[in-house]
Amino acid sequence: MNDCSRRKFLALIAAGAATVGTPHLAGAQSTELRLGFFPFPPFNSMVAGRPSGSVIDQFSALAQEAGYTWRAEEVPVLRLRADMARGALNVAIITNRYPDLQTTTIWSKEPVDEVILEAYSVGRSPDISKNEDLAGKSVILNLGYSYAGVRPFIEDTANRVAIAGEAPTPEAALRMLQAGRAPILLHYRGSIREAQRTVQVPNLQSSVLQRIPIFIVVSKATPNAEKVLADLEAALAKLKANGRITPAS
Repeated sequence: MNDCSRRKFLALIAAGAATVGTPHLAGAQSTELRLGFFPFPPFNSMVAGRPSGSVIDQFSALAQEAGYTWRAEEVPVLRLRADMARGALNVAIITNRYPDLQTTTIWSKEPVDEVILEAYSVGRSPDISKNEDLAGKSVILNLGYSYAGVRPFIEDTANRVAIAGEAPTPEAALRMLQAGRAPILLHYRGSIREAQRTVQVPNLQSSVLQRIPIFIVVSKATPNAEKVLADLEAALAKLKANGRITPAS
């Protein structure tokens, strides 16, 4: 989401968008949705005990437009997927590529936004635009990230990709790259831009490896799951048409 879009979302929220624990508005749906998210700043995070980030803002706008109240829960990514599968969580805005969610969830036809996975190097372009470009390279990863299907390629010994280290945070990943632990860092554009506020890496260059669309994903175990998804999709279409949400690019 670009800065202009984010400002539009924040303005919408300030005007009265649904937030955690918000009472039902007049004519609102009777179902309170449980939104799941995992720590992934600046897209999702918990700040001072409240959910924050561009994806949280997006869902807040969608829920208000559709007439739903909601509560958010931050959980590790594996638990989020398990809780979505069994219905402990109702909805998330995530990629629809997880194999374990293919039969237990439904998702929107159109993406809400996209997350951009990039390769980073210092002093020169990494020239990484597809998985095969990583063959024979040494890379720095972020601990616990699946990288939307890239990690299996990396971990396949036939591809000869060496993992030089796995950082616990984007900031730590930048420090590892700056220290020369490996010539390439794989990370997400938004997270690295946020991390650069505290870790300055001169002449940091990047290339796009993947553009990953993120969708409204609803657990099939949610009461009236198809109606919930249809309501949120209608809200998404209306917000896009009114210019209050920018279509994924």
